[in-house]
Amino acid sequence: MKKTIFILFAIGIFIFLVSGIFKLYEKINKFEIEMSQQRIAQINLENLYKLKITNWVARNSNQITYKMAKYITEEALKVKHPILVLAVVSVESEFNPSAVSYKGAIGLGQIMPKHWETELIKQGIILQKRDLFGITENLMATSYILDKYMSQSEGDVVKALKLYLGINQYRYSNKVFTAYVSLSALRD
Repeated sequence: MKKTIFILFAIGIFIFLVSGIFKLYEKINKFEIEMSQQRIAQINLENLYKLKITNWVARNSNQITYKMAKYITEEALKVKHPILVLAVVSVESEFNPSAVSYKGAIGLGQIMPKHWETELIKQGIILQKRDLFGITENLMATSYILDKYMSQSEGDVVKALKLYLGINQYRYSNKVFTAYVSLSALRD
C-alpha cells in the first residue's frame, strides 16, 4: 500500500514537472518568436531607411547609377556622422566619385590632397592620393575631416562646415543644411 502511494505520488510529481517543463518550453518558444518578429520588424525598418536614403542619393545626382547610389549609401552608413557626410557629398560632388575641381579637390567629398594626403595616409584611410577616387576611402576621409573640424569647432556644425569649405560662404552651409534636413526626415 505504501509502495503504491509512493508510486502514485512519484507519478504525480513527474506529471507536474513534465507539464511545468512543457509550459516553460512554450513560454520560451513564444518569447523567441516575439523576439524574432521584433528583430524582423527592426531589420525591415533599417532596410526601408537604407532604401529611402538610396533613393534620395539617386534623385540628387544625375551622374551615377542606382547601383552606385546604393553602394554609396551602404558605405556612408558605416562612417561617423553618415547623414552629414552624405549632405556634404551631395553639395560637393553630387555623388560623383570621379569629380575633380579646378582647385584639385578629389572625389565625393572633394578632398584637397595638398592639405590632407599626408594625414590621411598616416591615419590609414588611404595609401596614396588616387585612393581618394575610391568611394569607401573618400567617404572615410570626408568623415574623418568633418569629425576633426567638428572637434575643433566644439560640435558647431556651421563652423565645421566653414572649416571644411575653407571660406565662410552662407550659400554652401545652407545647401548642406537643406540636404541634411531632407536626409534626416527620411528616418520618420
